[in-house]
Amino acid sequence: MTPTARTLKHYRDQGFAVAVCERWNAYARIRQDLFGFIDAIAIHPIEGTIALQCCAAASHANRRTKLLAEPNVDTWLRAGNRVQVVSWRKAGERGKVKRWTVRVEELSLQDVTARDA
Repeated sequence: MTPTARTLKHYRDQGFAVAVCERWNAYARIRQDLFGFIDAIAIHPIEGTIALQCCAAASHANRRTKLLAEPNVDTWLRAGNRVQVVSWRKAGERGKVKRWTVRVEELSLQDVTARDA
């Protein structure tokens, strides 16, 4: 199961409606994110709209850096939406069964504007 699939299940289990927004560009042979940074969108009547960047735990810092460098993130946040980096890794005690664990980091407008300072 991919990090995106795990993320979709995680958010659906919390009552969100979730949709994948990245697509495969066969000509360029790359995946393209919506607005250059959104893998999936989660919406909830109370929590609002969240842009999700999904990855394995080893890529978490790189994805955060990618989001902070993307100009559209600033526009997305100023429109009243949210952005989260969601990463997955297997973890558990030594000698015990390892379970998939999630790390969710929310980025704020302050994080994005700090890059310009």
